[in-house]
Amino acid sequence: MAGKNATPPRRVLLDTNIFLIGFTDDISAENRVIDYLMAHRARTILLLSDEMCDQLVRTAKRVRDKDWAGLLLFYLWRDFAVGYVDLNETWDLVREYASKIPREDLLVFLTAMVGNADCFVSLNRKLLKAALGQNPPFECLTPEEFLGKYQTKE
Repeated sequence: MAGKNATPPRRVLLDTNIFLIGFTDDISAENRVIDYLMAHRARTILLLSDEMCDQLVRTAKRVRDKDWAGLLLFYLWRDFAVGYVDLNETWDLVREYASKIPREDLLVFLTAMVGNADCFVSLNRKLLKAALGQNPPFECLTPEEFLGKYQTKE
């Protein structure tokens, strides 16, 4: 089925879980999201922040090892147009959203907010629900929802 809107979002934040699953399972929805964004890298900017990179490295080391963690970061910088989001001056936003977004996910949410994301993709339904509750200026989608909306049959 063709997606309703084949024009990819301009600024996208992928949660850490999308990268980890997408780079380990070639037939997963997460892998198809990554492939889609790589195919549209001339139009799409992948948002990263220190928090996102730290989470990715920390989790990838637990899943496999430090070499794989480094390889994932290499792939991100090589295969995507990256927009780096500086969260150093966001204390007012941290205070504003601290009671509304799960603590462990707050800086991920703020990466999307400060980075002016158009779309945030995650498997973390608790985070997606909390983010949607804040009426963010960006879409909050699971990988399947993202593919259903943006991916078209070739």
